[in-house]
Amino acid sequence: MHTLSQGGTSGFLGLMRNKIVIGDGQINDLQSVGTIMYTSLIFLLLFKVMYETRSIINGKWPTAILYCCNKNFNSKDGGFLSRIPYTWYGIIWGSIFFWFFCLFVYCEASKYVGAKAGTFFVMLDVAQHAFGTSSLTYLMILFIPVAGIAVDVSIKVFSNMFYPSQTQIHRELEYLELKNHSKKAKSE
Repeated sequence: MHTLSQGGTSGFLGLMRNKIVIGDGQINDLQSVGTIMYTSLIFLLLFKVMYETRSIINGKWPTAILYCCNKNFNSKDGGFLSRIPYTWYGIIWGSIFFWFFCLFVYCEASKYVGAKAGTFFVMLDVAQHAFGTSSLTYLMILFIPVAGIAVDVSIKVFSNMFYPSQTQIHRELEYLELKNHSKKAKSE
């Protein structure tokens, strides 16, 4: 919060377009700082979910659309379901774009309802101001989640090294079993 309250360089709507915008580069009001911090927390949550669930599905290229109608195509990669990156679509469209869409709709709603909108009116053009007039916004949205996940991962590594969970012990035993089984298969 201290970094954001110091202001930053002009962003897309200000000096980069040779315009003078009121509050250009200054994002130290409660709504702008709160919007940036909440956006950073959403990105941190996405990183944490990807790390913790270990369920990232990358899919294969070329996508299944090219092969879905070809009956002679024998996919060694698992066909249609293995070619769609569900996790990335879910994260990008279902979380990031949905958040920014809702944020900009929320900030635009007060223009049509007016001052009687209550909490909507307080957020009038906050997203445009926070994301358009300060380049520091984008640095904070990048570095806050990265720093948060780095602290989390380092604590988890320490915890797993010295105080492993039952699940981690079983995973390591399974890995050793599979490794020994593959060595036996190669030697036979």
